[in-house]
Amino acid sequence: MATRHSGLQLQVIKLYRQSLVAAKAKPPQYRDNWIRFVRSEFAKNRSVSPKDFNTIEYLVRWGNSRLNTLKNPSIQNISSM
Repeated sequence: MATRHSGLQLQVIKLYRQSLVAAKAKPPQYRDNWIRFVRSEFAKNRSVSPKDFNTIEYLVRWGNSRLNTLKNPSIQNISSM
């Protein structure tokens, strides 16, 4: 049986997937750097309590703004961010 996720959990999952897709759209020589960056950013916040809604909502908003930056085609490598 499939696990049901809350709306906030779905937002986090969506942000993670979109971030990985955007990272994989970067040039091949920088792609691994971006994927490592995305994974490390999510891992940093893995310890946030699932009941800490304010923090999670803030992190999702912050992540969406970073995603917009990541999608910018003029930014090639993580060091240029």
